[in-house]
Amino acid sequence: MSSRIHLLLRSGPHPVLRRLRRTGLPLVLAMSATGLAVAVPNDQFQAAADLGSAVAASATLDTRLATRQVGEPAHNGNSYSGTTWWRWTAPADGRWTISSDRSVSTSSLQLAVYTGAELETLVTVGEAGGNNPLAVTVSGGTTYFCAMAGERLYKLDFSFVSRPDNDDFADRTFLGNAAPLAVDGST
Repeated sequence: MSSRIHLLLRSGPHPVLRRLRRTGLPLVLAMSATGLAVAVPNDQFQAAADLGSAVAASATLDTRLATRQVGEPAHNGNSYSGTTWWRWTAPADGRWTISSDRSVSTSSLQLAVYTGAELETLVTVGEAGGNNPLAVTVSGGTTYFCAMAGERLYKLDFSFVSRPDNDDFADRTFLGNAAPLAVDGST
């Protein structure tokens, strides 16, 4: 059995509920002495929000109702805050960066990226704390899990940059013997 509850405040539906409703994910609401909170749908490792193979994505969420699971690793040394999970498959070899919006996020944010299919056997790829971005080297076709631990409102940005074709010495680009030589590019 399913039922719908519409929450209206003086100015209309709550903006957080409007944003979450657009995601299409099921919402679980909880009432407390301090007010209404929305349970986080990607609170459990098995229910990680799927980012597919997107080269860029953003998410804003309130993690106050996020919980920790038995067997969950301490993300960047944090074993007390609740966690939200994100699943992403690298479209190619490259660099995946997760950063937080400093105007929304707080210093309690902890990020970690893992590989593995089970919570108890995850392998750490990288970790960062505070408002520091986390950048990890990724392999195309590999699925990664990002754990975000904290107890506030956060805005995360996910971005991917593929590895340049001439990144390895064996794949170098021959520039010739002509002088002078001007080369544009990035590293």
